[in-house]
Amino acid sequence: MQIEIINQDYIINATMNCMGTLQSDFVIKAIKVKNDFSEPIVIERIAFFIKANGMEIKEVCYSDDALKNLIADFQKRIKGLSGWGSKVMIGTESFWNSNEVSKKPTLLPNQEIGILNEFFLVVYNKPVDEVVLAISFLQGGELITQQICIPVIEYQTKNDYIFPAKGVWQINGNYDCIGAHRTQYSMGFAFDIAQLNAESKLVYKDDMQDEDYIAFGKDILAIGDGEVVDCFNDTKLRVNFPNDTTTDEKELEQRKAMIDTYGYMPIQCGNYVVLKHLNDEYSLYGHLQYHSLTVQKGDTVKQGQPIGRLGNTGKSSCPHLHFQLMNGSDYSTARGLPCHFTNIVDAEREALSLIREEYTIVAAE
Repeated sequence: MQIEIINQDYIINATMNCMGTLQSDFVIKAIKVKNDFSEPIVIERIAFFIKANGMEIKEVCYSDDALKNLIADFQKRIKGLSGWGSKVMIGTESFWNSNEVSKKPTLLPNQEIGILNEFFLVVYNKPVDEVVLAISFLQGGELITQQICIPVIEYQTKNDYIFPAKGVWQINGNYDCIGAHRTQYSMGFAFDIAQLNAESKLVYKDDMQDEDYIAFGKDILAIGDGEVVDCFNDTKLRVNFPNDTTTDEKELEQRKAMIDTYGYMPIQCGNYVVLKHLNDEYSLYGHLQYHSLTVQKGDTVKQGQPIGRLGNTGKSSCPHLHFQLMNGSDYSTARGLPCHFTNIVDAEREALSLIREEYTIVAAE
């Protein structure tokens, strides 16, 4: 039996203090189980053994009806997941063969099953540092178990970075919000930033225009020294969010022309900048204002240098900045990384490095 995992090399753990213990929070993006034998097999059990400091502290198991439901639901979850969509979700254009995915635990030769976005939240006095995936199956009446061990690590940013804007900001769609960016591959640790008015409101009147939002037009800064390896500066389009149902033919033609010429990035991120930093870390700044970029591809930038202005382009519900750190320049295939900052404090003026919770208020000088 063939077992493949994304990411098999290691899983990134986000820990935080929780009433005197540690809360580990991580996700396995994708698992593929394929019958590479010449005879049928029957999957009996899929189990995850969670370990900390060599000790097993928790087990998550799918068997019986839970396993049947998992397998039956999987095909629905990946329906239509191909091309750009597949790369955005799991970092690769092809992983499962949808024509060979089984709806039941019995797998004929070359049939497969899978898991997409398996989330774990574990509270213990030490951080989780390993997950053992064990899959038991019947072959010719014999119960066989195969397993894979996956390291779980705390990722520490390799360079010193500052926050991408000055002032006081609210963090949205952070890592702990499972339904936001985290389900997508390069956006695992992405977040959005926006500004509230004096009454702590983002939207404070009816029919707000872009210019009415506090943050609109604010300078966006390079978080560190680097090189501009990708950017786009030429779109005014904004895709309705979260469900794009536009029927405007002219707008649809514009989008198609943009995709044909530039790919999906300007549709997703609007106007954007990608910077390459030392040690193979890359920062992305999305939804910038039309023609606001002050840099172009190939430019070298310094930490704190303005690179564009906060806008509302691409897949955006209101003026805000989408920010993420990743291990490559390609938004659709790079792996998302947590980003530590050197110059922010929280609402109580306590120094803050890694932003761990959605709706955190941070101040950056």
